[in-house]
Amino acid sequence: MAHRAESDQPAKEVAEPLSSLTAMQNEVLDYRLVGLKAETKAEQKPELIQVVDKEASDSHSNEDALHALIKIKPEDLGPGMKQAREAAIQLEGEKDIKSAAASYQPKFEAAVKQSDSDYADSMAANWGKVGMARMEVMMRGSTFMGAVQSINGNIKELPEEKHQEVSTIVNLLQRDTISPELTAALRKELGQYPDVLKSFDTAKAAEGQLKKASEGLAQAQEPLLKAAAEQAMARIVLADVKALQGDTSAAFLLKQQAREQFEKTQGQIIGRPVESKPALQA
Repeated sequence: MAHRAESDQPAKEVAEPLSSLTAMQNEVLDYRLVGLKAETKAEQKPELIQVVDKEASDSHSNEDALHALIKIKPEDLGPGMKQAREAAIQLEGEKDIKSAAASYQPKFEAAVKQSDSDYADSMAANWGKVGMARMEVMMRGSTFMGAVQSINGNIKELPEEKHQEVSTIVNLLQRDTISPELTAALRKELGQYPDVLKSFDTAKAAEGQLKKASEGLAQAQEPLLKAAAEQAMARIVLADVKALQGDTSAAFLLKQQAREQFEKTQGQIIGRPVESKPALQA
């Protein structure tokens, strides 16, 4: 369970060892954190998106995204980005890349369209799973919160002089770092208050189920996050192709739009609202 401070806390907080449930909810129930954990499983996705930020402060190169894409294994990419990667390899093989960029632009534009189609296909296949997983997290979270309230209620029912002692035991038992010997000794002590021990075990089991549900939600979100990232990646690569042709204003706007589109789409997937931004200008 969520780690708590030792028994030198103020008496009011000690009397309710799990009263900081909000912190636990932020860790486990926050869809933003759950979704971002799933996204970071594939490191190459955010790397290409971060090219936008890198080039904002380092304008000497317009080929970072092209190089980064070529380095990605094709089996890690969806159909649209595989098309973009193949076009990038061909473009890199040209003697005069800048002169050849215009003739390759239609291939990169086709890759953008395919990445949009890939995302739509992923939404059709996975959005229902995300919804069900999110409901599972909410139900498990409700069960966990009820179990936490039961612990606090059981402690309050004890004689007042026992509140701090029992709360300290519960605080220590929440920790996953204590030794098995200490755990056994603490459980024996808490056994003098069977209702508290029973509520504690119920809460511990509920917490495990909640974490498992959160992992299931992250797994359900992952293919959608990958497809959303590839939508942005395809546009970033196309922007570099435009920049090679000297159309730096269009490249700048396209990269900014790609990043904002990814943030918006990611927000929809993980349940994080994204504020709308004013129109971009090069």
